[in-house]
Amino acid sequence: MLLFLVGLAVALFVLWVAAVVSVLRHPRLTGGGKFLWIVVIFGFPLLGSIGWFVAGKDAQLVKTPVAPPMM
Repeated sequence: MLLFLVGLAVALFVLWVAAVVSVLRHPRLTGGGKFLWIVVIFGFPLLGSIGWFVAGKDAQLVKTPVAPPMM
């Protein structure tokens, strides 16, 4: 039983670290979007990590090119 719990804790830690690294390396998120996802992942380690991999990569907090002002 102890070995199972240790394995589960290690798996959760690996999932958590992978989610944090994935958020930080995601090129389409703005700084605010990354901060928001990091807060969610830190606040809810299991659900936040799973949420990032299920829905977060397609989030709408994306960088958009700014058009030059028209004269």
